[in-house]
Amino acid sequence: MEQFYALRTACDDASIYPKNLPSRRANPHGYNDFYEHLEERDELLFHPLKTDSKIALELWEIADQDDNQGSFVRSTDSKVQALIAITVGFRRATVRSLEALGRHLNIRASSIQRDPKCRFIFMSAPSSRERLPLTREMFSLVLTYHYIMPEFLDFVFPFGKQLYAQDFHFAGFRSDLSLYTPRKSHCIPTLGRSGLGFEIAYSLFSVEKIDRKQLIPWSIRRAAIYHSFDMETSKTVWVVIKGNRQLETIVKSATESHGSEFGAFTTPANTMFSTLNTHLLICEWAAENWRWYISFLEEMLQLVSRRIVAVPMENPPIINYDTAGKDSPSSPQMTDEKLFFRPTKNFSFKTRKLLAFSARKTDQPRSSNEGIGNPANDLSAELIPSFSYSELQQIQSIKEKTTEALLVLQTDTSIISDLRRLYTSQSVEYKFGMLGDMIKTYICEFDRKLSGLEHDLALQQSRLNTVIRLAEDRKDLLYSLLNYSNMQASRRMAHEAQKSTDSMEIMTKDMQKLAHRTKLETVSMRIITLVTLFFLPGTFISTLMSTDIVTFQTSKTGQSQQFVSQQALKLYVSISVPLTIVTFAAWYGFYWWEKRTETLKATQKSSLHQA
Repeated sequence: MEQFYALRTACDDASIYPKNLPSRRANPHGYNDFYEHLEERDELLFHPLKTDSKIALELWEIADQDDNQGSFVRSTDSKVQALIAITVGFRRATVRSLEALGRHLNIRASSIQRDPKCRFIFMSAPSSRERLPLTREMFSLVLTYHYIMPEFLDFVFPFGKQLYAQDFHFAGFRSDLSLYTPRKSHCIPTLGRSGLGFEIAYSLFSVEKIDRKQLIPWSIRRAAIYHSFDMETSKTVWVVIKGNRQLETIVKSATESHGSEFGAFTTPANTMFSTLNTHLLICEWAAENWRWYISFLEEMLQLVSRRIVAVPMENPPIINYDTAGKDSPSSPQMTDEKLFFRPTKNFSFKTRKLLAFSARKTDQPRSSNEGIGNPANDLSAELIPSFSYSELQQIQSIKEKTTEALLVLQTDTSIISDLRRLYTSQSVEYKFGMLGDMIKTYICEFDRKLSGLEHDLALQQSRLNTVIRLAEDRKDLLYSLLNYSNMQASRRMAHEAQKSTDSMEIMTKDMQKLAHRTKLETVSMRIITLVTLFFLPGTFISTLMSTDIVTFQTSKTGQSQQFVSQQALKLYVSISVPLTIVTFAAWYGFYWWEKRTETLKATQKSSLHQA
């Protein structure tokens, strides 16, 4: 009874799981690490309310017949909704509170009841990115009561509330064996626990079809599995954590027929048979649907990239790719364009074919009528511009999905292999052999079926490798087409720039001629100005002398006399001076108006630039 009371004490301290467990390590410091990580993930992993309709811990168990629990009645506890079979078989219990869970496990009951022969504990969240449907206290109590190894938490942490998947690709296989020397702390005869046996925990992935109408109607789902097997009493415990109830439904459907060998736990051989079949069900769940998901990825890749390989091309010449780019007397000097589009062995045949065609087009001599931007000389000028970088992104997305699927399949294959090797190891096989020859037969059959699953997964990995390689080739080809399209656009732009340059050259020559003419006209104007200035004083004097202001008369004696009319002079000055002032005033007014207009325009431009 000492170990049973120690278990009760550990359950009282379940809130500090796994630090409350009896240490099975030489250095128990790792338990503190698990506890700290569990504390950090508390709000994300578990339901925040202690009483809520969404809390539902599903138990699926078959009682130990030695405890006279072959018949059950419907539970009167409102917190434990149980659909109970009247015959010796599995019963379902849905626990919705910590108190109901304690009563169901009989932790504080006056009469101690032995553990069920087999107990499945399902923690099925709506999805792998939602909280588990139970509280932290319920989770810790379940794991404490069954002394579940803390390493199982490694596979629980990726679940929980999260916007984007975190630590999603983490998976592994953990085991703890005590086949010959029982653990003292785990030896609780009153509960039917001998302390001899093994524990295993692992995580597997599968791909499932999504009902929602999405672009990619497939989703990769994970499941965390824990299993313990008692070698003396043949009692088993399973914990299954998954993002939906699919795996729960599969297990229940296989075990609810209590008359079948799968659901029989009357002998160690039957218990081992059911245990191996449960492992096999989970592994088959992990291996199903991959064929159809990979076919979907192949179809998506073909839909996105099929027209890439359908671009019409002329037959390219045969090129020695090892010597391409080397100068020789028989080959012309390589241009910069050929160096940029030099084919390499890393490209697929389609890509090398396109690049070889591009190089051949560069080597062809052009006549004077063939411009570098002539659309008639472009490779599929109407088709290539229709491609865009969004198609490159789509191919990259398909490649990433394929790479993710390949990683998941490799992980599943490794974990299934570890599971198979555990049951076929010499120590385990020898220990099980002591329980009966039938168990050896079951293990051999289990080994054969898991080997078949590994082979099927390896074939699917080969398909994924092919899809990845095809996606890389299509990316290379599309990238080359886009580069070629950009090169053709650059050629056309260069052609247009050349035409503009030619036009500018003609205009420059015309401007040069115009400047020469202007220079000649300027010289002529200077000559005219000089002649005008030379004759201007004389013209002014002659004009003045021709008026009646100054007159010359000859007297009767024959002498020349000069007469100046003061009235005419005053009239001349009174008319010419005001007209001169008016002329200068008009010129200044026009000059001021033009200057003001230019200033306003400059102010508006500066304000627009500042805005």
